Amino acid sequence: MKKTIIGSGNYNLDTIVVRDYPEWPRLRPFTDSVVREEVGGTCGNVMSILAWLDWDAKPLACLDDSPEGLKVAADLKRFGCDCRHVTNLPGGGTTLLRCTHKKDAEGRHVMSVRAGSPGGSRFPRRRYLRARDEAPAFLEALEEVPAVFFFDDPAAGNRLIAKGLRERGSLVYFEPSRMAGGVDLEAVRVSDIIKFSEENVPDVAFADAFDDKLFIQTMGANGVRFKLAGHDWVRLLAVPSGNVVDTEGAGDWTTAIFLDQFLAESRNGLESVSEEEVERALTVAQTVAAQSVSFISSLGMIHEAEAEMVPDALELIGRKEVRSIFSGTLVRFVHELPEGDAQLSGAYSDGLNLVDFDEDCEDDIQQMFCRLRSGERYSLEDFYADFGAYEKDSAFPKMIAALMRDRAE
Repeated sequence: MKKTIIGSGNYNLDTIVVRDYPEWPRLRPFTDSVVREEVGGTCGNVMSILAWLDWDAKPLACLDDSPEGLKVAADLKRFGCDCRHVTNLPGGGTTLLRCTHKKDAEGRHVMSVRAGSPGGSRFPRRRYLRARDEAPAFLEALEEVPAVFFFDDPAAGNRLIAKGLRERGSLVYFEPSRMAGGVDLEAVRVSDIIKFSEENVPDVAFADAFDDKLFIQTMGANGVRFKLAGHDWVRLLAVPSGNVVDTEGAGDWTTAIFLDQFLAESRNGLESVSEEEVERALTVAQTVAAQSVSFISSLGMIHEAEAEMVPDALELIGRKEVRSIFSGTLVRFVHELPEGDAQLSGAYSDGLNLVDFDEDCEDDIQQMFCRLRSGERYSLEDFYADFGAYEKDSAFPKMIAALMRDRAE
């Protein structure tokens, strides 16, 4: 499948603020510093990430002509989006979000979000194509059907476009912020993949009414689960995160990387996909999302990668080296292991598929799985002694890196 996408939904201008407390532990006085101002929102982030990953990403956005609306459009172009379907007109809508990173009285990191729109309004302003005329006209004028249509708001115009593009062969991906009634369920009906968080949509009983879709529910520290084509829910454990700086945008990285991997795994869309293929794509998506929280702002990982100040995981993403060194089907992002006999503990990522490795290594891999899964601490020297002799330039250290994320203390 050619990696093309059209996305209609929330395109915000996010202002990221970090609050400093010069007389800590006193909460006052404090100073606020703006560290970043750029396109945000679920749809804005997903389209920007996919464009950066060399997708042909075409945002569908009806923005206003304020300086803020113009900046959102400019940012989308800067990340590589094709903005032929983006307008900046007086009747459009632009939402502003001010996201402040601060501390509570106990010193814990918290973030407050304040919404508004240009001109000082405290209310967000969004505008989508009208279902009665603009959305049909858009479909009629569209020359090329995208591989994917993404939307995160169940507005009537978005549902009409989703239905029309699905009938033409697009994979339709819906990311609701809630599941409250008929409008949301209608959006589910015209979609193929529906992803939501446990926080926003805790009750998943509605999914039982559909046997032709893929449902994905993210559950924070409890991982993620999915339900494919009416089968039972399958749960994957969370991938451990490193230094957590900003969790905003982790779900958008999950969506973007999952789509990127899913289209690589499934050549015929949802009809022929297997649970194993979904699991592989979600494992990669979770792994990248776990890396994304180490950087400030939803798109901070891109900025770090472009500045070449990144760990190995991000360098791999930036170079598009997203295939397993063993079989070419599964990505593992790991940091370099320390030299010597540093005491380590390992965490196994449940999505690793043992058949991705050479058959001669399978017994060793299974033993590694059991040892690492236990979380027992031991030295690298003992690890090598237990599971085979180390040979220079062999695949053995790569197998260790694929199975273990080091957490040296």
